[in-house]
Amino acid sequence: MHYPLILDLFREKYATSVRKGFCLDSLTTLRECGATSKGKWKQQPGLELAEKLSTERWQILRILEDLEHEVPHAVCDIRQNIQVDRKKGLTVAEVKAIMRVMAVRIGLDCYRPHSLMPILAISYLNRKQGRILQVHHDGKRVVIQYTKVLDFDGLEHHPIELFLRYYCSQPVGKTANKQKDSSSR
Repeated sequence: MHYPLILDLFREKYATSVRKGFCLDSLTTLRECGATSKGKWKQQPGLELAEKLSTERWQILRILEDLEHEVPHAVCDIRQNIQVDRKKGLTVAEVKAIMRVMAVRIGLDCYRPHSLMPILAISYLNRKQGRILQVHHDGKRVVIQYTKVLDFDGLEHHPIELFLRYYCSQPVGKTANKQKDSSSR
């Protein structure tokens, strides 16, 4: 697994805090080479995981998934390079990115037994700001929860630590379809 973008951005500043040979594999069960990352989905125009030609350029850098498909959770890094107004809501790019990841994952056969597919998005708005988004579809609507815009610069390291804690979190919660649960007993 590569470093999360948060560590790449601040490698020089925190070089002494990350030992040589450090690996995140022991901190999370999710990996980068899952079904979505490998492209095991029908490519459709409008569902690309990046937009480079529009005025709001963005890219999904990596998607972490469960290789065994036991849990449908995913963690993704979204990179943009924009200045944001702290008082406004989500960017168009953040919404497009999470909706595309959700649409792609819903279409994968390996996740059909699940009615919920939680997505954790680590959004890097620019080199100095970001936020964390938690997203799922509850069967009727898409629910998006997000933090305020956080600054990475300054004396406080809390935003960087917070991003890493979320990035390396373990999937929890019931996601399987109820019909499947009752028929398997």
